[in-house]
Amino acid sequence: MRNLNYKEIIYLDSIELNSYLSQLDQGLIDSKQSSTSSGESTSEENKTNGQVGASFGLNFGVNSELKNSETQTEAVNESLNIYFKDYQLQRLLNKAEHDNLISDSPSEGDLIKVTGDFDIFSPSLVSNINPKKIDAISRISGQNKGERKDTENTLKNIASIGNLLENLLPETALIKVGADSTAILENSNIRSNLGQLNTLLGTKRKITLLGIVDSIALKGKRNIDGLGDLMNSGLQVIAYLNPALLDMTLSSMGLIKKGDFMVKPIAVYFE
Repeated sequence: MRNLNYKEIIYLDSIELNSYLSQLDQGLIDSKQSSTSSGESTSEENKTNGQVGASFGLNFGVNSELKNSETQTEAVNESLNIYFKDYQLQRLLNKAEHDNLISDSPSEGDLIKVTGDFDIFSPSLVSNINPKKIDAISRISGQNKGERKDTENTLKNIASIGNLLENLLPETALIKVGADSTAILENSNIRSNLGQLNTLLGTKRKITLLGIVDSIALKGKRNIDGLGDLMNSGLQVIAYLNPALLDMTLSSMGLIKKGDFMVKPIAVYFE
């Protein structure tokens, strides 16, 4: 039987998660760790009995006796820290449901939770496309010279878009969930390598995005059509060039449309 509380976490920003949750709880204990006063490794065995995390209302299944060297104990502590962070996500979801923190009609600054079909785009993967190498595959597939040239030109254009987005959004990936929510994911918070993200595309499962609405796409000063009105404002307009250019590029790719939510992600997961 499937555990209904289990979530396959694809992305987790523990800083945003703990910040939000700690403000609701007036403080937050993130993890429980042990260390020696000397800080030196030793081969002497340590025995630990009891439920780690019991004081936090958790049961990690660590009731059995642990016998580890000091180095091994450090590895166990690191794992426990990760488990606490995952559990904090469930705590935030429980509180959000209990206190009605998620609005049915979210606006900027609101907590949002969206579940639906999704698309993922990695600028760094796309920018590294090499049309010349793919030409060999085109030859094997039986494309004629004209078709291979068209394919090469198309891939060059795609790689150029990847390069542009990589400059605008370094070390990130993008995910669009449902009809109107797009989030920028920091690569360091993604729990798989970027190549593995490609295996998620085409799945029939729905994904959930939890985050905070940062802004509304292609509206106000983010609308590149309105930048002309700001040109006489001097240096002020420069601050809006990047977000306006980003929105225009994402719009041309079909990742956003006017009025979509641009979301600061806390977590992305399957359940």
